[in-house]
Amino acid sequence: MKLNLNDLLDASTSTNILKVLGDSGDTVSISGFIKVSGITRTEGDVTYDVYTHGYASTDTKAALWVQQGVSMKDMHRGFVINGKVAGDQSGYSVSSAGDVNGDGLDDLIVGAPFADLSGKSNAGKSYVVFGKADGSAINLSAIAAQTTPQGVL
Repeated sequence: MKLNLNDLLDASTSTNILKVLGDSGDTVSISGFIKVSGITRTEGDVTYDVYTHGYASTDTKAALWVQQGVSMKDMHRGFVINGKVAGDQSGYSVSSAGDVNGDGLDDLIVGAPFADLSGKSNAGKSYVVFGKADGSAINLSAIAAQTTPQGVL
């Protein structure tokens, strides 16, 4: 199967998550996406990789989960991370951070390479986003303003 980011996003301006169910040995070719560093999980007989759009921002949000061995009833897990400002390219890089806050859930490091910092244009920022069990969205703007316990800048 071949997927193109523009095909995925053409019909919607909202956050998009595409989950591809496959059998052992199936492959998926993905253009416009980058595999999230360090995030391949196996839970029972389910293996999944997480991908993000290489130029994600608050205007273009996309995520792709490739899963094997799951049924439709299992496809409700996950949450959306909303970028702070269009043009920051939040999500350009995403990596596993382990369990930073000790709550038993994996946390993420989310890069925003073109975010402004201390008056410096395009200096870049990295956010540690704490993992969560519910599906509510996380807003990087709230983390930057330190108005939420969902992560740190």
